[in-house]
Amino acid sequence: MLRDHVRYLGPLRQEPRPFFDIDDEDRLDVGAAGQHLARVLQWHGTRTVDVPELGKVDLVDGLQRWLRKLGVIDEVAVEARGRAGVSVEVRPPDLDRRVDLTSVGVGISQVLPVLVVCLLADPGDLVLLEQPELHLHPALQMRLADFLLACVESGRQIIVETHSENLVNRLRRRVAEDDTSDTAGLVRVVFAERNAEGHTTFRPSDINPLGGLSQDWPDGFLDLGARDAQKLLRAGLAKHRRLKSA
Repeated sequence: MLRDHVRYLGPLRQEPRPFFDIDDEDRLDVGAAGQHLARVLQWHGTRTVDVPELGKVDLVDGLQRWLRKLGVIDEVAVEARGRAGVSVEVRPPDLDRRVDLTSVGVGISQVLPVLVVCLLADPGDLVLLEQPELHLHPALQMRLADFLLACVESGRQIIVETHSENLVNRLRRRVAEDDTSDTAGLVRVVFAERNAEGHTTFRPSDINPLGGLSQDWPDGFLDLGARDAQKLLRAGLAKHRRLKSA
């Protein structure tokens, strides 16, 4: 069935907690809010999956190795804790012990289901992600773009709804760095913006071999950070001139 080859993860993902509820259902779906993540890892942590750049490995092994590549976590452990539920513990690079998800930044609990839903998808499957960058700092957003690109290169199809300029610009950089047209053929950008009548319109934008966009950013949206940086530089230079001439 078609629904067996489509996976979805929404933007409002479950908050970190020390224990997660137990149920008896053998799940292969983390849920729209990532609420079944602990159960999926408990039931299917040793399941062999096709991990981008790594090949066929166990789900938890592939998850840990990509978390290390992203620079956020060195180890993930999932254990049943009796009536308390299921625990998900992680070991950050700067610690010599595992801690639960409430003891690390909220971004960890938010990115875990993003990685797992993609790793569980088979090549050819469709993965729908809403704002996977939420609660992630800019550098991690860019590294997440590399993970998503690797998933697409492995044969998965991924549609991402994002507000992250960092994510889009990392993809543009990878297109520019590729001396072939392979990466450009895997990435497509579509801008969504609301018109004067209140209707949402969509504008596809190609990424050229130099990483440029065929369409401008939506007015006042993704380019706000760059514009603010320009204004900061101009304001600083203007103040320096005034102080120097005083």
